[in-house]
Amino acid sequence: AYQAVFGFLAVITVLALSVYVWIDDVQTQDMA
Repeated sequence: AYQAVFGFLAVITVLALSVYVWIDDVQTQDMA
């Protein structure tokens, strides 16, 4: 059970970081 929860949190964290980096990159391109 704990492994499933840990894996789920890991996936959510990676997705959140990917979206954050993608949005930051898009904003930088718009300003350029």
